[in-house]
Amino acid sequence: MLESLLLIKLINLTKICSSHISSAKSFNRLKVIRVKSCDKMEVLFPLSLLRGLTQLEEIEVVSCKLLRGIVDADDCGKVELQNLRVMKLHHLPNIKNFFTARTAPSSSTSEDQVGTQIAFFNGQQVSIPSLESLKMEGLPNIKEIWSNESPLELSNLRYLEVVQCKSLLKVISSKSLVDLHKLHSICIRDCNSVQEIFDLDGQAPMEMLRLRMS
Repeated sequence: MLESLLLIKLINLTKICSSHISSAKSFNRLKVIRVKSCDKMEVLFPLSLLRGLTQLEEIEVVSCKLLRGIVDADDCGKVELQNLRVMKLHHLPNIKNFFTARTAPSSSTSEDQVGTQIAFFNGQQVSIPSLESLKMEGLPNIKEIWSNESPLELSNLRYLEVVQCKSLLKVISSKSLVDLHKLHSICIRDCNSVQEIFDLDGQAPMEMLRLRMS
């Protein structure tokens, strides 16, 4: 069974597979996916396929000029990536959200749908409880990393690096901060629009964190 998938400089590649693939079991042991310089690819996975990637541990996407989302919401619902530990997203000038904005979960309120459009991650759409390392560089269109209305469960996050995200306004909201018990290192660099790193909102004392600012 396939455990690692590396796609590099495939200039005409538009998708990894069809959203209606019949042999999804071929991917159910996939642990690592790295995609680099695939300039015609717009979305990494259809949601219907991603749900079957229960062993996935690492996603790395670098220098894909047209990529607009990691997941194509080809149906309504939420995906749980229980084993995903590392996510690296670098130099993706067109991306705004983890999910493509075409579809929001049926349970979303109109307010949450607006939040989905603004924030990169939305807890109503995706769960990544084992995530330890998140690196985002050269994502000029993201304004917020996670939705305050639907925050992620991030209790295992240890490393956060955000570089050259020129539209980013704030980094960590008060609701997210409460869960970041293991956060060890933060690096924020060349994000000229950032107005605040910690939106405390009077809810989360700094004593809850053990941070080493870099």
